[in-house]
Amino acid sequence: MRIFASIIMFYRRLIIPSAVFSILIGLAGTTVTGSFSLKYTGLAYLFICPMVHYFVYELIYAKEYYFYYNLGLSRGSLWASTLIISGIISLILILL
Repeated sequence: MRIFASIIMFYRRLIIPSAVFSILIGLAGTTVTGSFSLKYTGLAYLFICPMVHYFVYELIYAKEYYFYYNLGLSRGSLWASTLIISGIISLILILL
């Protein structure tokens, strides 16, 4: 349970910027199709979330990996959780 709570705490910093940029890309897809589609938003989220992870945790807050490492999460497990969670969210958005 502690690991799950740590992953949620880690992912909180990623979800808002990823969602905002994905919705903007989904709105840009509106000009192509003529109507808003969650499919474009889901595909954008799949690619944007790892990029936001890179910019936030690799460039800006690189020292926070030590905090999560002390909680039992390595850098690889945090990257894996980002890819898995963004994949699940994008799959849900694509299938809606």
